[in-house]
Formats: sequence, structure tokens, C-alpha cells
Amino acid sequence: MDSSDTPTDILAKDVVLQHGEEFGEYCVEDCVTSGLMGRIYRVLHMDNSEAYSICVLPHRASKDARLGGRLRRYAQQASELVHPNLVNIIEWKIIRGRFCLIMEPITGSSLQKVRRDKLQDLDEGFDAIEWETTEEHTSGEIVIPSTFGFGEQWAKEIVTNLVEVLTYLQEKRLAHSALSPDYIFVDSSGRVQSALGGLLAVLGRPLF
Repeated sequence: MDSSDTPTDILAKDVVLQHGEEFGEYCVEDCVTSGLMGRIYRVLHMDNSEAYSICVLPHRASKDARLGGRLRRYAQQASELVHPNLVNIIEWKIIRGRFCLIMEPITGSSLQKVRRDKLQDLDEGFDAIEWETTEEHTSGEIVIPSTFGFGEQWAKEIVTNLVEVLTYLQEKRLAHSALSPDYIFVDSSGRVQSALGGLLAVLGRPLF
């Protein structure tokens, strides 16, 4: 792989697993999300049909010996974390030569996807967005709320949950670097979960 590859190049060159494909001892259901830290899939264990999520890290991450050591230490530390707003990591495995994180099942959609769907609704007729007018716009001009249709209360709950996650990671001395909407999930009940907390700090400079 060319060392001059951009982060987008790195992700684009990775193979996407398909529904029904066998991946180690798992059967792929669907891809939950993808981003610079890898693709996350919903999978079923072929022996007992137990549901899991698997993050398949970029191919390049499996080719750097020093990075591999850092990833194993990260996985060990992350597997000891338990928080209701974290997608908990169970263990790490090498599958088809790729470093993978085996995690609890993810039931929701990524915040990125939710936002994208909301904006698509906006394009299709504004039906799903809560619009507002202000005294400054007495002509009835439509103003897009800064929450992009999530609703102010829901947006506050999301932020509150993420702050709790970051506080927890800091207490556990796990450098969290940045949060990405690709790896923040919201389910139908409104539960918020963040995945791969701290991984970007491990992957950052060696990978990108």
C-alpha cells in the first residue's frame, strides 16, 4: 500500500463484507457504519446464532507490527470498560489477516445516518423537520434549527450522554481524542451509545 494514501484512500481500498458472507466464525448481517477507524458489521456467531458487532480495522492497521501491539493493549484495556453509553468491546481477533474488535450487538443507527436521513427528509418536503419562525423573521421565512431536526431535548440528551462517556473514559485514563458521528449510535428508544472510544488516539498518526 502506498504510504502517501489519504485516510479516504485507505478506507476505499478495504473490501466490504456482504450480507450472508462468512467471516471467521461469524455470518455477516449488514454493515452498520463505516469511517476512518474501520467498518462495523452486525454479525451472528455460526455456532450459536448469538448476535455481535465486529469492527474490521483498515487493512493497513494489520500490517504495522508496532501498531498491532498498541491495538492489542487498547483492546485489552477497552474490554474492561463497562458503561451504558458505550458499545462494550468483548475481545480482539485476527480474521483473514485483519485486526477485528468483537463487540456487543449494536441495535441503533449511527448519528451520521440519522442526520443524513433527516436532511433527506428536508430535501423531500420538510415533513420530518420541526421548523420555527422568529420575531426577526416576521415575513414567515423558514429557519433551520441548529439541531438539524433532532429536536432540542433529544439533542441535549445526546450531548449529555456523550459527556458522561468522555468523563468515564477520562476517569479510566483512556485517551479518547475525538468522537465521530459515524461511531455514535441512537436506537428507537433514544438510547445513545458511542463505539471505539479512544481508538482514534491509537490509530491516528501511525495509520494516517
